[in-house]
Amino acid sequence: DCALLLCEPCTKMHRRIPATVDHEVIPQETIKARGNRDLFQPRKHCSKHKSQELAFYCETCRTMICTACTVVDHRPGKDHNTVELSSVAQAKKDSLQRFMQQLNPRLKDVREALKQIDKERAKLPVSREEAIEQATTYFRHLADLV
Repeated sequence: DCALLLCEPCTKMHRRIPATVDHEVIPQETIKARGNRDLFQPRKHCSKHKSQELAFYCETCRTMICTACTVVDHRPGKDHNTVELSSVAQAKKDSLQRFMQQLNPRLKDVREALKQIDKERAKLPVSREEAIEQATTYFRHLADLV
């Protein structure tokens, strides 16, 4: 529940503390074996109903809510549209993936433009030095004429 990597002595202590005695403790080996980092994500709890995990999303209020909130404050109907958090998360993930697919072709163009800018910028100190040299030569020539 805390999403912490704990050594064996700390794990034993974690299991004895009253506030964390009901936490699910997953051995590090299990996480590695499953190759699933999702187990290492802390669970989010409702700020109003502390013992309740956030499992729903109120689309009207644009906020994550717990089961108790769906009954008390965000009752589905004309004022609130509640949906499962997992479905909202998947829809957002799909949307971000589509957005990334649109960005990837543009990213190549941006990188090429940055390379061209770097090339032009590299020329600037040389151009500046050349301009100073030309101005100095011109003013010396004018000075010689006077």
